[in-house]
Amino acid sequence: MCDYGSLFLWHLKLEGKPKLGQAYLRRCLRKLKPFKSHLDETLYYKRIFLDIFGSSSGGRLVNECDLSVLFTIARNVCMILAHKQGCQAFGRRESFDTAFALCPRLPLSRCTYEALSEWKAIYECRVAPEARLPNSKKVRVFVRQMKELLDYAEGELRRTH
Repeated sequence: MCDYGSLFLWHLKLEGKPKLGQAYLRRCLRKLKPFKSHLDETLYYKRIFLDIFGSSSGGRLVNECDLSVLFTIARNVCMILAHKQGCQAFGRRESFDTAFALCPRLPLSRCTYEALSEWKAIYECRVAPEARLPNSKKVRVFVRQMKELLDYAEGELRRTH
């Protein structure tokens, strides 16, 4: 990961506070290469998205895991877009806010992003296990906006690649 400049490791380097293995991590992070894989990473997230939702019209039944994955993709694509513009933005809300400010045509609404963020918390932390899954109309909105986000990011990154 150090050799290809992992954005995850940049997050650790810039904001992490290791509890264990501090000396080892410091040695690794000293040789961390710059992150330059914006397009490749975005295409990777697009493949994940298409693997989950590509064969459906977007109205299929989803579960908490699917919604959590959608949030992870949205957050990471926002981080990539922000980084490409020269900004480091890793936080759950900060990544969207920064990408939204830097990319005025970002096709992902705050409402969708926040709803997916809540599903991420529900899935990972079981904060609201009684929460009802969104109906098929809402799922279609999520899927459409995610596809538009991925297409937008790919276009922007190809243009500046």
